[in-house]
Amino acid sequence: MDPSTEGTRNLRPAPERRRHDQTYKRLFSLGARAAPVALIRDFAAKSWAHEIDFSAIEPFPTETVGADLQRRLCDCAFRVRLTDDCRVVFLFEFQSSKNPGMVLKTLRYSEAALTVLYEDEGQRNPDGGLPFVVVFVVYSGAEPWTAETTLAGLARRGEPLPAMARAIADSGPSHSYRVLDLQAALAQDLLPKDSVLYWVAALEKDPWESFPSVHRSMAAQWGGPEHRGEREAFADWTDERMRVADVPEELRQDVRQQIIQPKEEEEMGKTYTEWAEGHRQQGLEQGRVEGRVEERAALVLRLAARRFGREAARQLEGMMRSMGIEQLARVGDAVVDCDTADEFLAAAGDSDAQEH
Repeated sequence: MDPSTEGTRNLRPAPERRRHDQTYKRLFSLGARAAPVALIRDFAAKSWAHEIDFSAIEPFPTETVGADLQRRLCDCAFRVRLTDDCRVVFLFEFQSSKNPGMVLKTLRYSEAALTVLYEDEGQRNPDGGLPFVVVFVVYSGAEPWTAETTLAGLARRGEPLPAMARAIADSGPSHSYRVLDLQAALAQDLLPKDSVLYWVAALEKDPWESFPSVHRSMAAQWGGPEHRGEREAFADWTDERMRVADVPEELRQDVRQQIIQPKEEEEMGKTYTEWAEGHRQQGLEQGRVEGRVEERAALVLRLAARRFGREAARQLEGMMRSMGIEQLARVGDAVVDCDTADEFLAAAGDSDAQEH
């Protein structure tokens, strides 16, 4: 399957991916107006955001039909006006995993958007020219984004390019997209801490640790009734991140409520910190138990191999994968009590069956 066709009408994302996409789309929709403004102001147009009239930001259709009559669907798109009344269209795609064919996918989005702008004269600039269309990928994965971001990059064969190859590349079609690698930007301290982009990156990295400080910042920025839409969208997004991170449902419901109707910051921080500390202690205890099980299993395997041979130990290893520490203790006793390998393996099997 051509990876660049991901997301077209013939492919349906898995449920996990759909939930990821849907919560991102809602958070950065114009229903949560402050979030798309931050996405453009703090990333897409960071160096020239002062030239944009954010009061005139409007949605651009994300579902368009290209010249080949196939449907294109990027995650969200906005049209803004510059101070000289020219227009720019921003197309955004949210990705949780790397896609080697993303440059072709975004090329199709760009082509479809330009076709819409070309065919509707009312959407052109005052001088009749086409608005600029710029494409961005917001990437939330843990591994660095390594996919090519330019068409020329797909054809590159080593550096430096020979003169002929350079001439051909310069004469060919040109397209590129920019990437916001959330985790890389977080690690390099490139995101303003009062921006929704910082909150998203921090919670993607570790919702257990990050939520109290993110909640304080969110409540300060979006605390008033005029920001309820933003808070509801952020609550949906946060709930999905916490569900993936195995945060208990009871706490997720409490968190959701506190995002939509913020309590005093100190009270919310205390509540969540208590839950997080319990989670850490549970994880430490689980790690200690797992360590004891691994040590006991290794000891029993060594004893079984010395007493009954490697083949008996190999068969025992398959049985031991689901054994707890008490079962392993019984198997250890069987190493001493049994006289033959067959008797020992039967006893080990009985021990496994008793547990289940």
